[in-house]
Amino acid sequence: MKKVFVFLSALLATFVFMQVAFADVAFPTQTTVTFEKDGEVYPYDTEYEMNCYGTTYSIDELIDPPVEEEVEEETEPEMVFSYSASCTAGEDCIVYEDYYLNYRSIEYCEVVGSSEVEDFVIEGLTSPVPEDCEDIHQWEKISGGVYYVSTEEYETCEADPEKEYGECDEYLEEVAKEDLLLNADGNVLDRLCSVTFEIPGEGGAVIDDMFPDVSEAHSNYDAIEYVKDEGIVGGYPDGTYQPENNINRAEFTKIIIESVYTDEEINSCEMQKEFPDVPADEWFTKYVCVAANNGIVEGYPSGYFVPTGSINFVEAAKIIVIGFEYEIVEWVGAEWYEPFVRTLQELNAIPTTISILSEPLTRGEMAEIIYRVKAGVTDKDSADLIDWPEFPTE
Repeated sequence: MKKVFVFLSALLATFVFMQVAFADVAFPTQTTVTFEKDGEVYPYDTEYEMNCYGTTYSIDELIDPPVEEEVEEETEPEMVFSYSASCTAGEDCIVYEDYYLNYRSIEYCEVVGSSEVEDFVIEGLTSPVPEDCEDIHQWEKISGGVYYVSTEEYETCEADPEKEYGECDEYLEEVAKEDLLLNADGNVLDRLCSVTFEIPGEGGAVIDDMFPDVSEAHSNYDAIEYVKDEGIVGGYPDGTYQPENNINRAEFTKIIIESVYTDEEINSCEMQKEFPDVPADEWFTKYVCVAANNGIVEGYPSGYFVPTGSINFVEAAKIIVIGFEYEIVEWVGAEWYEPFVRTLQELNAIPTTISILSEPLTRGEMAEIIYRVKAGVTDKDSADLIDWPEFPTE
């Protein structure tokens, strides 16, 4: 096979009609890939494709190339080589690829990628093979499955144009397979490479400005997108939303009050009911003020509001139903929370992830309830938590 490749390489060098040289590469390669943006390591999971464009030639065209005047009118280059890979943020991204490019000329390559926050294209590449590579000269001898690495004597012999194929084998050094570097499939590697791809500083084409920790696969994605776009809920200082975190009573009260009342009504509120744990200078005080003055919250029997405590589902149900002024139906013997839960159930507004009335509400579930109530979304599955009497009475 080596003689054939040498012959083809010499033949291809004579093709004056080609704009780019053929690559004669078929080496199993391990590449460590790094993505950077604005000089910093990219902090998101990334999927990408390496796509190269040019011309693929048949063996007939290689042996009997057309003369220049016979070459057809110039056409758009076709894709002649491609691979795809995924990289996890914060971890080494190792890509294994056999860069087999025989019978192809490459005009240009580009990386087409996407992350949780953007799409991007990296252009200006001339080859899929990284420039920073180390040939480690590992391979499996076809006969007998014996593994060898080359020595300095072998490389000197191989570089001699007068040598025939196989004459240098005596300089190979036999090694055990466990001493060789292998790819993910257990095949012997021939080279180690590294490459850094710089994502365009302008950010490429933004998919959306969704929170980076909320993927489209999340069950509350539409709801979180809605409360974000409506300005109802913001993220944490680091830009994340953290949908699985429990939401506390102060945070939830603020969200509902801002959804119903104007800034003037909120900022001008004067507390009519005092809570020992709601000081006058806290960020949440004005929201608790509006909620308490309008009967949306009452606090605990102890007289405390407990602003940093997790809010459970039935407490949230009461605040939402009263806050949005839904008409409720009460009946003899009902628990205090049942009319509020029933109202949300009739609105198809209870996320199916809620199975226990007293369980803490997550930020994702909070968004889901508000989304269904405010946007009038009624075609999503809703949890059935209580067996209602057929004809409730006063």
